[in-house]
Formats: sequence, C-alpha cells, structure tokens
Amino acid sequence: MPLYKPQNRRDRAKFMQTLEIPVLLALEAEAKRRGLTMQEFVRAVVVPEWMEVHNLRPANPPLTARPPEIRPEIRVNRLKGD
Repeated sequence: MPLYKPQNRRDRAKFMQTLEIPVLLALEAEAKRRGLTMQEFVRAVVVPEWMEVHNLRPANPPLTARPPEIRPEIRVNRLKGD
C-alpha cells in the first residue's frame, strides 16, 4: 500500500534526501552542465532514469519545469551501489 495517494495529477509529496559529499558534487556538476537546477535535474533526469532501470512506471508522467528540447537526453554515469 502506498504511503501517499495523490488526489490529482498536480498533487505532490515532499521528501528530504541526504547525500555523501562526492555524490552531491557529481550531481551538482551534471545539473550545472545541463543548465538545470539540482531540483530540476533530480526530478527530470535522475528519478525517471532510476525508475526506468528498475522497470518501474510512474502513476503519471512527470511534470517538468522546462520543455524537453532544453533537457539533453544524456545518461548520468552510474554511481557505485545503485
């Protein structure tokens, strides 16, 4: 049973993530290289890619702050342990 059931497509749940410094720096550098904020990068690239790798499907397509043509479809280098 899910911990949170959205009432509509724009309904969101918030969470906090703790990262080791080298992981944080790698993610920040990749976000900056793509012209994205860290939040945009995690939401629009990292989470969807992780879900794809693990054969999971989101209930709704992600809402993104920028149009797809601005976000390159370059894969993030895999980090140990994922």
